[in-house]
Amino acid sequence: MTENSCLFSDLPAHASILTLKTGTCVDYSVALTTLLRMVGYSKDEVYSVGAPGHEYNLVKFPEHLRWRIVDTVGNSPYPFRNIHWTYRNRSISHCDYYAEECMNDNGVVSCPSKFEVEGCIIEGIL
Repeated sequence: MTENSCLFSDLPAHASILTLKTGTCVDYSVALTTLLRMVGYSKDEVYSVGAPGHEYNLVKFPEHLRWRIVDTVGNSPYPFRNIHWTYRNRSISHCDYYAEECMNDNGVVSCPSKFEVEGCIIEGIL
């Protein structure tokens, strides 16, 4: 197992932590989803979600009208903003998430519409 081979592997967190000496984006996303569910967020307010080459969270904060992107990987200076990365020679953003693959302890459901996610629309255009 290497940092690049376990990206979306369904491995227990301790397996990647013991081997890599750190977690992966999947580990961080699942940990945040679990913690927010434990402190009272409902099954419809926090999800782990994947895009090509990455996994992060969508969270519906209290009193907010839109979902927020939360990416805890790499201590990003912008954990709540849509950013871009390169995956297989393609520019990918947090808004390129797989629409049918939002997950939490209640299983897999359809994700919120990109129109409902802060930062995924600019003047009404995706």
